[in-house]
Amino acid sequence: MRFLDELNLLEQIDSMIRREHTGDAENLAARMGVSNQQVHHLLDVLKELGADIAYHRDKHSFCYENDLKFSFSLVMKPHETQYARGGQVLFW
Repeated sequence: MRFLDELNLLEQIDSMIRREHTGDAENLAARMGVSNQQVHHLLDVLKELGADIAYHRDKHSFCYENDLKFSFSLVMKPHETQYARGGQVLFW
């Protein structure tokens, strides 16, 4: 999997966990369009980055157990954008 694709998936799963709207791993995999194994890999990556994640049966969702905020972004210098593939360009 390409780095930018994985970064996008981490951002998606983080958003769903924050909203406590993931369902179980199988449901989450189907919603994200990835395998069950990939969902567990993404959860492991978030845990490696310091997230304490647990599944709450009463909420039917994975939830953060600690107060942690992720910011997923890629910052490139203007002359480096010629080497980028995919993604978006945002102008303010």
